[in-house]
Amino acid sequence: MSAAARHVKLGIFMLGAVVVFVVIVLIVSATSFGVQRVTMETYFNESVQGLDIGSRVKYRGVTIGEVTRISFSSTNYEQNKPPNDRKQYVLVETALNLKFISARLGDVRVRDSILNRQIEQGLRVRINPQGITGTSYLEIDFLDPGANPLLAIDWTPENLYVPSAPSTVKQS
Repeated sequence: MSAAARHVKLGIFMLGAVVVFVVIVLIVSATSFGVQRVTMETYFNESVQGLDIGSRVKYRGVTIGEVTRISFSSTNYEQNKPPNDRKQYVLVETALNLKFISARLGDVRVRDSILNRQIEQGLRVRINPQGITGTSYLEIDFLDPGANPLLAIDWTPENLYVPSAPSTVKQS
């Protein structure tokens, strides 16, 4: 076999490998392709150990989104305050599937009033462990509002906001 024929076969093989790779990437990403998302934020006054970007967000056990950013509230808010006066909250942002949020909260025009009513009734976000692996996910559910008071914030959240509750497992 000549060198030119080997090069042609190698080129065809490489082209086929690239096409297969692109098809696999499209199949894997197809589950989230075209899904409209809404950003939700919450703040924790405790460690978020075990929670990572990409961790699931569940509402009563149904996966409705994922964690997209973990930071500190003082990074976005309270920049005009001295460092010692800033809250030491952990800011967690999530991308929630708009289909689930719209089904639960309705149209954008009435979403805030319904969400505020649900927060008064105890809608909270908390960190739950996922098995024995040390990883965690966010669970959104209704909890006793008296036992899970709102964290004190003196800023207006940039995104949809659901208050947090202490995690189900006390972390040391």
